[in-house]
Amino acid sequence: MTETEPDDTRVETSGEESTNPVDASSTYERLRRLVDYLLLFGLALVALVTAVQTYTAVDTLIRRFVSDEFRPVVRGGFNLALLLAAVAGVGLQLRRLR
Repeated sequence: MTETEPDDTRVETSGEESTNPVDASSTYERLRRLVDYLLLFGLALVALVTAVQTYTAVDTLIRRFVSDEFRPVVRGGFNLALLLAAVAGVGLQLRRLR
């Protein structure tokens, strides 16, 4: 009986080793996906706060340095630049999540 006990232990250990790499890979993928989503949320929050602050500061500069007739054009250009940068960042992060 002592001879079969080590053999049984070897078989169980061998079975555990074959399933561990699959579980570790699956856990890694889930953790990576979670980190990607957290990164996306953090970047969106930072972008929102920064956009509000930047918009306020740029609006003050526009009122001070741009004549009244060109203010809407300058504000529109600035808003478009912010929108394009945000869309590019979100698109890049969403591609990583696929």
